[in-house]
Amino acid sequence: MWVPGFIYVGYALARLNGIQGQTDLVGISGVMRIVFLAFGGAVSYFLVILSVWEPFRSRLKTGMWQAFVAWSLAMIIDDSFMVHEQLGAYFEIKDSIPMLLLGVWLMIILAIHRRRFVAYFWHCFAGFFVLAMVAVLGDVISGREGTIMIGTFEFDYEMVCECAAVLLLVVGIAIQAGAEVCDAATDSSEPPSAV
Repeated sequence: MWVPGFIYVGYALARLNGIQGQTDLVGISGVMRIVFLAFGGAVSYFLVILSVWEPFRSRLKTGMWQAFVAWSLAMIIDDSFMVHEQLGAYFEIKDSIPMLLLGVWLMIILAIHRRRFVAYFWHCFAGFFVLAMVAVLGDVISGREGTIMIGTFEFDYEMVCECAAVLLLVVGIAIQAGAEVCDAATDSSEPPSAV
């Protein structure tokens, strides 16, 4: 949970020194996405730490959780400093292309460990995927920056979808973590078989 604090401090120092340009931290939606991602990363990191203690040693496989920690950190940095937007502008390409790389990374993690996930994780992931597609395709189809006019009010559905999508993914990660911890604790409580 301390990672966003370091990112905020880094951002503030960069702004004070005239280094950092655009950022998404001005809106509450950007802050909420970072809070959700930090929670998901913290849950993943907790399992990595838990795995070195008895009775969880060798009962919790941590490769997937280390990957989730790294992915969460990359997403927090991207959200804090609008990395994919700035890469898109620098290389003169659509900013969704660099963002797709983070999506591909997530899909690789899920594909490698697909048999490990509980059903409730997949339910949350399905919601995440649908909302993420609405946010991305809405921009492409409408040609607007994720907003629609409702009377005289401009509704930013992209930010709402992004926040809800990240929340669903993090809930799925927390559910998976809880299931794995419960399984490891149950396995460890079983008496050893007689020889």
